[in-house]
Amino acid sequence: MNQIKNNAPVLMVNNLKVDFDCGSHIVHAVNGVSLTVMPGKITAIVGESGSGKSATALAIMNLLDPPGKIAEGEIFLSGQDFMKLSRRAQRETLGKQVGVIFQDPFESLNPRMKIGDMLIETLRINQKLSKKEAGLIGLDLLSKMKLRDVRNLMHQYPHQLSGGMCQRVMIAMAMAQRPPLLIADEPTTALDVMVQARILEEIVSLRDNCSTGILFITHDLGVVAEIADDMYIMKEGKFVEYGEVSHVFDNPSHPYTKELLQSVLCV
Repeated sequence: MNQIKNNAPVLMVNNLKVDFDCGSHIVHAVNGVSLTVMPGKITAIVGESGSGKSATALAIMNLLDPPGKIAEGEIFLSGQDFMKLSRRAQRETLGKQVGVIFQDPFESLNPRMKIGDMLIETLRINQKLSKKEAGLIGLDLLSKMKLRDVRNLMHQYPHQLSGGMCQRVMIAMAMAQRPPLLIADEPTTALDVMVQARILEEIVSLRDNCSTGILFITHDLGVVAEIADDMYIMKEGKFVEYGEVSHVFDNPSHPYTKELLQSVLCV
């Protein structure tokens, strides 16, 4: 368990509710959840598909597409009331304070920009660097991802890379940004074991070396046991259990948590 270097949360969510207006009825996808992510810790949200995990992540960034909307709740990023900012200020805040890794990196990377240009732009937004300096740092970050021929990679577009390579580029961009908060939504799903292990290693490195607070969303309890500090168990839009990972694994209190853990033991 990592020591918290700063007592102020990088993310605090209070009573978040997300609704989807389906015309004839309203679906309460997220129903009054509250959570905290501290710097230098990995906080996991665990649940089955459709439990509301991804809707929670998108709502935190105010990136829900219609018919989804935030019906209620407060969101604080490094103490700042995010929902009271203008849309422009929200985008600027996300760009500087929040790194994001989605399950499908092709949806996150700009298909019209070369990998190097995206990395350089990210570095120069967050640091006072020349284009040349940013390019050299970008090469180093891609090398740390164990990607081959990184000089050539800098001149390629996302569609020229595999899913695993794109995911490692996303991690490199998050490392370049050094954000107070990283939101990782199922970042290793459908990747092979070796690539998954490398991505998890880099996420842990962000926590340990940059004191980044990480909200890690997954259905994989094995991954949670390996990297997370604390965890929320989500079912039908609500958190049914919360605690340090070791405590929840050793002493689950909610029947649903026990069911999830039992399913892992039976595999």
